[in-house]
Amino acid sequence: GIVVSEDGAPLAGATIDATPSGGDVGADDDDEDEIAGVGAATSGDGGTFTIKKVLPQGYVVTASHPERRGASVTVRAPATGVRLQLDDGLALTGDVVTAAGAPAGAVRVTAWHREDSRHGTSRTDGTFRLGGLKEGEYAVHASTADGAASGTAKISPKGKNQIHLVLVTYLSIRGVVVDASRKPLENVDVTVHG
Repeated sequence: GIVVSEDGAPLAGATIDATPSGGDVGADDDDEDEIAGVGAATSGDGGTFTIKKVLPQGYVVTASHPERRGASVTVRAPATGVRLQLDDGLALTGDVVTAAGAPAGAVRVTAWHREDSRHGTSRTDGTFRLGGLKEGEYAVHASTADGAASGTAKISPKGKNQIHLVLVTYLSIRGVVVDASRKPLENVDVTVHG
């Protein structure tokens, strides 16, 4: 089959999964790692893909791409000429900076809204773009090993769809757990709620 963009151009780098329709997944043997009839592929430069080793049955074929909205179609294997068109959707752009205002590159950024989520990484100049979003309010989170930032972005066809995230350095809480006579206690679990 082929994966194409909203304007019909071949789309490389899409992930394609084939799952038996109606939940008809059978095992070849007792090994759960060898499930018959489940396949995956990645679209090549011309947008084409081939999923091999499927059974002669119905499948839901789903394509996803980090910059597009996903699409799916139901087919019966063997099948040829499967066409999956991925819509552009909306995009969120923004930047991630340190508390001092310096650009923060290589930061993982996630935006989620109900069942929809997108992930990406900020560039060396701190900017990022997450495409394939639906209209709505997204929670946006950026994180590194040393800190994190969170915010909310309203995504709409006519909106700016931008966010500025300032990383806050992780802190620590240190203390001693004591009994009523102020004697230190050992092996006590401590939980912090924010």
